[in-house]
Amino acid sequence: MSTFSCRSTKSCENCTGCAVEDSEVILAPDEVLILMQLSQTPWLPLGAKKAQLVFRELKDSDGALYVKSLENKGVISVSLQEPLKGFSYKNYEDCDQLGSIGLTEYGMRLLDALDIRGVEDV
Repeated sequence: MSTFSCRSTKSCENCTGCAVEDSEVILAPDEVLILMQLSQTPWLPLGAKKAQLVFRELKDSDGALYVKSLENKGVISVSLQEPLKGFSYKNYEDCDQLGSIGLTEYGMRLLDALDIRGVEDV
């Protein structure tokens, strides 16, 4: 697990009360990988199969578990009503629904304020 803290930064000096300042967020390594992908592109594809999320943008991992965790933490938003225009969704052909994920405002501030403390095995 990685522990990130924004206590030591001034990134949120104009913060109106998001939970980033004075808090720590514990992220699994694959959650960090998703955030790093979202730091490069604003949206990533997502699907659903029989009401279960499908996220295939991570190698060797059940990405849907980490997507749900990030959504529960308020870091990303998940939409199954907004597929990405121009994206082929070839890896999602077996899905019933197509959608996308993106950073929330909180997630953008968190990404800007990340102070990487290291990786600990849990």
